[in-house]
Amino acid sequence: MTTFKVRAGSVIGQAHHQSWRNCQDKYRLATYHYEGRAYLSGLVCDGCSEADHSEVGAALLAEYGVMELGRLLQAGHGVKELPVQLYGRCLTFISILCDQLVGTGAESLARKEQIANYWLTTVVGFVIGEVESVIFVAGDGFTLVNDTLQDHQAGPAPRYMAYDLLDEPGQHRTAGFEVLELATASIERLAVWTDGFQPDLLPELARLGRGSRALQRQLNIWANQKKLSDDTTGILVEREVVGHEDQA
Repeated sequence: MTTFKVRAGSVIGQAHHQSWRNCQDKYRLATYHYEGRAYLSGLVCDGCSEADHSEVGAALLAEYGVMELGRLLQAGHGVKELPVQLYGRCLTFISILCDQLVGTGAESLARKEQIANYWLTTVVGFVIGEVESVIFVAGDGFTLVNDTLQDHQAGPAPRYMAYDLLDEPGQHRTAGFEVLELATASIERLAVWTDGFQPDLLPELARLGRGSRALQRQLNIWANQKKLSDDTTGILVEREVVGHEDQA
């Protein structure tokens, strides 16, 4: 597999500092090796600011997501199949945990309240295989492919997947992840970000050091400069230059 350099980082937003709220962003990274093939995946999750405990759902979905992607690959699913499979399994995961906590009544007010308080979270992720790659989005956030940054905010409210578990038809129901399929050979740079990222800061990413903590340090600098009002979390993947030595 082509070698990629991966950096990730997360900081609490200025508005969250001022209101004494937790950081509601979480991320996870994973690599897998099955049948002689290598894969790289990453997820960023951003809990709803208005929910009481959305950082819990964000952390659990990020952890579950990268583990389930590995299981799906091991079971023989191709890279392009992963978003559809993962979306359904994430909903099942949320539903099972809700049932364990508040009971199995689909119409239960307590169940709906638990979903609203814990599980309204954006999921933005990717899987890079040796030949094929995918990016998938449910909710808001940003994705970057080479020099193209895309804002996935659609309409006045994010498309949280957990809305599919609320027994209320209407505008929030979704048809799964928004998916972008890529040839791995076309990827020079790829990133997934929560919506707290400021697009005007994008040029500064090209000037990051090569160290594994370079992105986190840059996020810390932006936070100290009060350039980030909301929680911000990102994973940046760049094609490795052969013979280039990392610098701290």
